[in-house]
Amino acid sequence: MSAETAKLDLVERAIHRYDAAVRGFLRWKMGVDEDEVQDAMQETYERLLRYRHSEWAELPRALVMRIAASVVIDRARHRASRHAGLHVSVDDFDLESGEATPERRVLAQEDVALVREAIRDMPGRCREVFVLSRIKGMSYQEIADQLSISVKAVEKNISRALILCRHRVREQRQ
Repeated sequence: MSAETAKLDLVERAIHRYDAAVRGFLRWKMGVDEDEVQDAMQETYERLLRYRHSEWAELPRALVMRIAASVVIDRARHRASRHAGLHVSVDDFDLESGEATPERRVLAQEDVALVREAIRDMPGRCREVFVLSRIKGMSYQEIADQLSISVKAVEKNISRALILCRHRVREQRQ
């Protein structure tokens, strides 16, 4: 048996001898997430390999447990620095953008063009009332006063204009 094999046997014996103690310690410190415990055990054993060139006949239990404790501390620091406790899985959320898709933008542009056409094709008074209301933002009373018509006439012209706009858009979509 070569010296190198004997040194690796030293680490293997320590792993075999202290496996249950290390596993129990890590579960106690880290919780019962078996994947986390397994990862921490792997890291502990990797760190033990640094001692394969030591002159000890056996690796002391205190050393193995101290390495395991260091792994726990390092992992806790790593999680804290990454704010791991605040992370939330994106699978639980609907991540739909509030921005319109390119298809919706094109449809909206087409609709605007159709509404512009419909406004151009409206009878004069209907178009005038609609523009004052929807484009200039005037109230029905202000429009009635400006055009010397009743508020009821303004309402009828707005209703007629909206119907014409809807029909124009529906016709093109069919």
